[in-house]
Amino acid sequence: MNSFNRRDFLTHSGQGFGALALAAMLAQDESARAETQGVGRGGVLKALHHPPKAKRIVQLFMGGAASHIDLFDHKPELEKHHGEPSDFGEYVEAFQNGLGPWMK
Repeated sequence: MNSFNRRDFLTHSGQGFGALALAAMLAQDESARAETQGVGRGGVLKALHHPPKAKRIVQLFMGGAASHIDLFDHKPELEKHHGEPSDFGEYVEAFQNGLGPWMK
């Protein structure tokens, strides 16, 4: 059985009241900002500042890309092995036509 003492109660209730106060202040701030920027209730724009040009949108999701961290680090070994076939000695599943050569 958990003992819930007065200190725990005040800590938990204080955090709850703080969250309520923060939510109220953010709502007031957001409504004031919306009034000055021509935004209606719920964050919906009343009118655009220029007419839209796009008729359709195509969204592409391409999984399996290299990490941004891996792309920007200097890799001297890749420069040394540039153009050589990439053979790991075992089967490696690739998305398209297998593994290509090493590229710096």
